[in-house]
Amino acid sequence: LETFASRVPAMAELGIRPGCAGLYDMSPDDLPVIGAMPDVEGLVVSAGSSGHGFKTGPAVGEAVARLVTEGAQPILAPFSPDRFRAA
Repeated sequence: LETFASRVPAMAELGIRPGCAGLYDMSPDDLPVIGAMPDVEGLVVSAGSSGHGFKTGPAVGEAVARLVTEGAQPILAPFSPDRFRAA
């Protein structure tokens, strides 16, 4: 910032205002979407965890790996992409 301000003196007076921005990815029911896509054979998704994905990522990753290698995982049922079909 100092180098920039030395080249554009007007910027030196503005200072820096801290902040951050990000996009939250949410499903219509505010739950993540985790599981096999009903219309695309072999496609498994894990999305919509928004700001919580970094905390749940390891457990979700393990459950999705088991889904792919072993088949249905009851713990993932509430997050199934298929849940939106009934709506």
